[in-house]
Amino acid sequence: MMLGQKDLPCFVGEEQTIADLKTRLFPTGKIMSEAQAKRYTEDLILQSENNWRTNMYDKVQYCCRGIV
Repeated sequence: MMLGQKDLPCFVGEEQTIADLKTRLFPTGKIMSEAQAKRYTEDLILQSENNWRTNMYDKVQYCCRGIV
């Protein structure tokens, strides 16, 4: 319904915008149950906790902004 709206730049990409939205809403490509979504989210958190990029970003934020 919103595609083609010239005053809404977030919908300019039309078909690609819809594809990107589906990817964000269904990251595994299918609808998940609440338990599956919880497990998926917890796995993402665990991956980020152990990721060197995440740890480095946190250090930069702490040094530059005092954010932990």
